[in-house]
Parts: sequence; C-alpha cells; structure tokens
Amino acid sequence: MRLPNADRAVIDDAKLRDYALNLAHKHGRNKAKLFHRLLGLSLADWPFLKAAILNAAQTEEAAPVRRNAFGQIYRVDFACVGPGGTAVLRSGWIVRDDEDFPRLVTCYPLE
Repeated sequence: MRLPNADRAVIDDAKLRDYALNLAHKHGRNKAKLFHRLLGLSLADWPFLKAAILNAAQTEEAAPVRRNAFGQIYRVDFACVGPGGTAVLRSGWIVRDDEDFPRLVTCYPLE
C-alpha cells in the first residue's frame, strides 16, 4: 500500500536540521553520526534528505505499524544514495485522526 495522501506529506524542517543531522544535539547526534558515516550527509544536507524522504513517501510501499492515541502510524523503508554512500533509511509517519495527510515522525539509517 502507499502512504495515504503522500502528495501532501509534511516534514518539519527542524526535525532534520535541528535534530536528525545535528551532531550537537544531545539526542539527535547519534542519528547524525549514522547519516554522516553511511551516506556522507552533514547538517547542510538537510534539504537533500528532506527531498529524498518526501520522494520515498510518494513512491515506496508503506506498512501500517499500529494505531496510537493520536492516529495511524506507518513505516516507509527506502534506499537512499548520498554523496558518501548508500543506505536503507526507515521513515516513520503518522496520519492523525483529525487530519488526512501524513507527518514525518522519525527517520534514521538502518545498519
């Protein structure tokens, strides 16, 4: 199945810029290290990562994972080619009960 209304998917820039690719973030730095080691991505590459995640949301298969108190959670795994390598990324999405489009919850490389 495809992610519902993936053409309207939302990614908060701060989730990538200030967390997932930020080596200075207390919790995000571990993801940032993986993104750098496996794909060669740095903080400046957040627009590239955002585009890759949005493209995958629209083109790759989505798996429903579970429902929580806020809505339906989905997983989209995809291969990403970065400037320093290739890795499979896992993205997590939620379609909130009061919305009809997906929002990115998480994204990280699988080793």
